[in-house]
Amino acid sequence: MLAATGCVQRRRWRERVEEGDGGVLCRGDVVVPLSVDHKPDRPDEKERVEVAGGRVTDWNGSCVLGVLATSRSIGDYYLKQYVMAEPEVTESKRTKLDDFLVITSDGLWDALSNEVARQVVRRCLNGHIKRRFPKELRGSNATEVAAVLAELAVAQGSQDNISVIVIELKKPN
Repeated sequence: MLAATGCVQRRRWRERVEEGDGGVLCRGDVVVPLSVDHKPDRPDEKERVEVAGGRVTDWNGSCVLGVLATSRSIGDYYLKQYVMAEPEVTESKRTKLDDFLVITSDGLWDALSNEVARQVVRRCLNGHIKRRFPKELRGSNATEVAAVLAELAVAQGSQDNISVIVIELKKPN
């Protein structure tokens, strides 16, 4: 089972394609969710699963047939009748205030709120939080921030896999 999120930045517009996972845009101190999670308990997703003959159960969170915590995925052979592989596509206008994007799997969002993620990214980019690796092992600022977010989610108890991409939209000063 796969979930995917993609983002195309154009001069004036941003296009997002999302299936299962999500992301946020940070504009200064404002967090702009770029998606609504494809969770089985979302009313429109629950209805779609049930119309297809499946059911949503609540066992340690809402799941399709008690096993899958997302209502859209790619490649789930056993649940493909109930779980849609069609992504949700959204478009948003870019502004000069756009600072960074955080695109990640639900393993991060299950443990951290959008606001906590924004604060951590901001503090990392401002140099207030750093990982303690030798310089030759460090990546770009965005790579370092992504690693800090993933480590924090694990420390906060995330049990799921975690993928994180941080994209700086403004050049650092």
